[in-house]
Amino acid sequence: MKNKDFKNGFSVEKDEFGEIVRINVNKIKDLSKVPGVKKVYPTDPDPDQPQKHHGVISNMKDIKGDGNIHVFRALIDKPYTRIACYDESGRRVWLSEKIAPGGDDESGMQIADIDGDGRYELVLSQWARLYCMDAHTGAVKWERSLDTGGKPGPGNWDCPMVVGHFTDPQQLSVVVRSGLNIRCFDSAGGKVWQSPLTGETYGHCICRYDVNGDGLDEIFSARDRMVNALTPSGEKLWDDTTQAGHSDNFAFGDIDEDGRCEVVYDHDGCGGKGPLYVADAVTGKLKFVIDYAKAGLGHCQGFTMDNFCPELPGLQVAIVGKDHRLLLFDSRGKLLWERKTYTGLVTRADWNSDGVQEIMVFAVGCDLDPAWSVWNGKGERLFAMSFLPAPERSHASMCGPGLGFDGFSDIDGNGKADVLVAFGPWKTGDPQYQFIAESP
Repeated sequence: MKNKDFKNGFSVEKDEFGEIVRINVNKIKDLSKVPGVKKVYPTDPDPDQPQKHHGVISNMKDIKGDGNIHVFRALIDKPYTRIACYDESGRRVWLSEKIAPGGDDESGMQIADIDGDGRYELVLSQWARLYCMDAHTGAVKWERSLDTGGKPGPGNWDCPMVVGHFTDPQQLSVVVRSGLNIRCFDSAGGKVWQSPLTGETYGHCICRYDVNGDGLDEIFSARDRMVNALTPSGEKLWDDTTQAGHSDNFAFGDIDEDGRCEVVYDHDGCGGKGPLYVADAVTGKLKFVIDYAKAGLGHCQGFTMDNFCPELPGLQVAIVGKDHRLLLFDSRGKLLWERKTYTGLVTRADWNSDGVQEIMVFAVGCDLDPAWSVWNGKGERLFAMSFLPAPERSHASMCGPGLGFDGFSDIDGNGKADVLVAFGPWKTGDPQYQFIAESP
């Protein structure tokens, strides 16, 4: 299929890896007609602010159980934030009251029935405040004060949070780090425990995973010069005090098929040159490293791990930086292949409903083609989309749980992963687009 006239604002062309959908952002009139775009959602501005805001802090959920997806989007400004909810028709269902300004864009917002009443809640951390809202109405159900310090916003004073099973295998609760304190709150906002930390305050990554199989989630936090692993009750599991910078994310799984869970993190951290540490998730003992610098990659901006190659033993790790390269390593750190493609962030999804996870790469940064693409474990590109001409510092970003580090799944039950994508100038400005993508 080829259509280079851009009459409708897009074309389907070919490059060295196959077909690529190209969108001319100055000419596109109906994004819903573009192959791979399943449903377009509005990017309305805050009524009290003239500028639109990027949709990176967003999430989606079938909150009614009828196969229709609602999208939740943070409209971030100083000195406040608002959350907007849109239904499957694109109608704005609700707009929240003004809440505290944004404190982080890595942990995003979580949509879950945390109190078990059959209705979904929206949980997000802001600068010095933790909020739990009714996802159906936008009403604040409870909020809690956090530590104050620094300035609000990514790169300054981050307050990463995560929802998981920390108190009971059947009950959800919230863990948030602000400053040098990690706190756990139950589903009603009651404080369960507080764990003090030492060292640096900066770091925007906190994750949870049941690494010992007991039904409760352990907690992993990355800061400058420190990785903290905590038990579900907030006690020290292990620390890595040799960390250089801060890892931007974690990955978990039995990478080497030894029956134990491993944790993967970037040891040199933000701005460094690796390597990735592969450690026993329960003890923190280093098992081996993935030396991506040896493969020529500079800073690791993101990575994800899964069984991308079913024919190979163990799990594989996909790594991206901001130098237009995607690299896949096997379960012992051997480089399998690399591809030249626009990069910045990476996650995974079963794009083509074949039961195998694919690698999804998104570009963000200055002077990049704001493109995103889908690759299988063999290094074959299954889909690609590009937005040009792009405004300066534009992005094509994954949204959703943990900014998509946790991967995307099929929400509406048709067998294909639903992928929430945002495009636009970084922070504010037009044009902004937000849509759910699916394999055409």
